[in-house]
Amino acid sequence: MKKCPLIVGCLLLVLCFTIRSQAQGSVSIHAGPSFPLGDFTDIGSNGNAAVGAHIGAQYVYPLGKNGWGLFGGVDLHYNGSEKDAETLSERILMQITGDANVHIKNPKYLNVPVTAGLRYTFKTGPCVSIFAHAGAASNFLKIMDYVLTIDGETYRSTQNWATKLGYTVGAGIWINDRFSIAVDYLGLGEHTYSGTLDIPALGGQPAVKGDYDNGKQKVAILALRVGVRL
Repeated sequence: MKKCPLIVGCLLLVLCFTIRSQAQGSVSIHAGPSFPLGDFTDIGSNGNAAVGAHIGAQYVYPLGKNGWGLFGGVDLHYNGSEKDAETLSERILMQITGDANVHIKNPKYLNVPVTAGLRYTFKTGPCVSIFAHAGAASNFLKIMDYVLTIDGETYRSTQNWATKLGYTVGAGIWINDRFSIAVDYLGLGEHTYSGTLDIPALGGQPAVKGDYDNGKQKVAILALRVGVRL
């Protein structure tokens, strides 16, 4: 089952390149802020993602002249970690360790959703069109290293890539058929990831060091996109 999102992601990429080969379609690139939502930004739910940024590209292939079309795309979302969460964790560990010199580097997050689905475009005037789309997403999540330093000794926990199926919905406007402004919601699901822990003995608890395969992280993102058609 873990291979299913990877297979679907490959199929979505094939679909993107297939429709890209048709001369009738159009390619656009976009970028903008990436807002984590829900458990993805809730430290109590194993998430502490901060507002980040994203870039991406999308291809749209029209299905006739009725406004319907197929789209395929890929994006890269980067979200750092909330600084307040690091500060709070450092204060707690300093109390546990007896005011030791503690520094925490919480993980940062990379999400690479590959998307494909249906789009509808309605021309409201000579210069403005509105559009809406919905489709499937196969997301690839990388949680970067967690690094803990106590009195100069460093402990590093790593996480491997994880995949999950999800969905995307969005809407926006085209200006002069060249420039776009849009909002996308990406519900990318709960990812299960593996990795390696390296945590020292703290507060009477034994040290933890070794592999694990039951990490969980839900991902939901609201992306504001500003784009241009090539």
